[in-house]
Amino acid sequence: MSEKPENRPDAAEGKDEDLGASYRQSRREMWVMLAVWAAFFLFVTGVCQALSGERTPDGAVPTLFGMPRWVAIGIALPWIAANVLIHRFCFHFMRDTPLGDEEES
Repeated sequence: MSEKPENRPDAAEGKDEDLGASYRQSRREMWVMLAVWAAFFLFVTGVCQALSGERTPDGAVPTLFGMPRWVAIGIALPWIAANVLIHRFCFHFMRDTPLGDEEES
């Protein structure tokens, strides 16, 4: 007979010490990435919405670096910032956790 999941000793709710180190680290990484994604989403949609209707008095679209200003500030700038942040995240925050006794080949 199999035990119900709630009766198993490893099914303790809210106890991080029962979870593996790899799981805890990957969960931290997930929450950081979701927060970063949400921040960039709000920035991009807000800036693009606010700047996309801008026109100069003669009706021209203002440009920055040869692109419409809303594209340069609302898309290109966050794209560059996200790449820098992802690089730092991957090389400084993510950790490789040992998975126990693995056979070496």
